Amino acid sequence: MSTSPLSQLPARLQAARGPLRRVIQWYTAPSGLLLLVASGLLAVAFLDWGPTWAIGGAGVALLTIFLGYRFSRQQGVLLKALHSHQRFMSEQLAELRSTQAELELLLRTQTELLDARTEQQVSSLHDLERRLARSQAISASLDYRIRVITDEHSALNELVTSAQAQVEEVRE
Repeated sequence: MSTSPLSQLPARLQAARGPLRRVIQWYTAPSGLLLLVASGLLAVAFLDWGPTWAIGGAGVALLTIFLGYRFSRQQGVLLKALHSHQRFMSEQLAELRSTQAELELLLRTQTELLDARTEQQVSSLHDLERRLARSQAISASLDYRIRVITDEHSALNELVTSAQAQVEEVRE
């Protein structure tokens, strides 16, 4: 079952139908007709039919009008695109400014919290230093008392030893 090129012709026409329709619509639009007429007049002028300077001049004039029209449309499209881009960039800039303000507020809040915690830690550190100084004073006082008690204990031991020695002497 081989398909002949003639049997594929309707399928190819169907595939070309969409692009062909767009070309026909473009050339039947006012600017497309203007281009066709300008091209025709220039072709007639180059083929030396009739008054070439008048036909060529008309063709050039129509081509100039066509190009001006197309340029102005393209310029309008470009201006719309630039305006749209400018609006988009303005929106992005507004969002960035909003984000910047939020970040500044967050930074300020976190700085204040950090300052408050630092003050708390410094206060706690001073309190610990005072407690340490008191503990050292108490420890020094206890050391002194222990030395005094130890000295008194030694003196009492000597007294007891001396008293025992005297009791032993008296017993003998």
